[in-house]
Amino acid sequence: MCCICIKPRGVDMPPRNIIEQMATANPDGFGFVSEHDYFRTMDFNEFYKRVRRVKKSENLIMHFRWATHGSKKVTNCHPFTDGSTFFAHNGVLSLPSISDKTDSELCFTRFIKPAIDLMGIDGAKEVIEAHREGSRFAIMKDGEIHTYGEYYRMSGCLYSNLRFIHAGTLRRFRCA
Repeated sequence: MCCICIKPRGVDMPPRNIIEQMATANPDGFGFVSEHDYFRTMDFNEFYKRVRRVKKSENLIMHFRWATHGSKKVTNCHPFTDGSTFFAHNGVLSLPSISDKTDSELCFTRFIKPAIDLMGIDGAKEVIEAHREGSRFAIMKDGEIHTYGEYYRMSGCLYSNLRFIHAGTLRRFRCA
């Protein structure tokens, strides 16, 4: 199961050790989208070098992949995009892998993106929820982040799960 981390505007980036723990627990590719940058890679050092440039004043979605559908390659890293809408997913959907694409990318291109194009992000909420299957989604549209499913809040950031956290780290991290 992957991990999504959302850093809202005005919130500090998670500490490097937390980002490393997410990457170690989910080592099959890394990606992020901020208001001014979009990047996917298989190399954690490249990812970290680029993501640390994101400003505190920007919204940010980071994704750490645990491959379930589709091979381990950059094009299967999240977030997926059509150029104006960005989509990250944590969970497993009941869509079969086609042409080595992930269940996440297929859900985005077949259902989510067409619904957003037709009805707008707010109008598409019902369609998005219908395809979530208990998973967590994060969408960035026009620089704004929209979340679907339950997230954990720690030090102002949102996390789709806490599988990556070592017991000692949680005690030092402020949960709300």
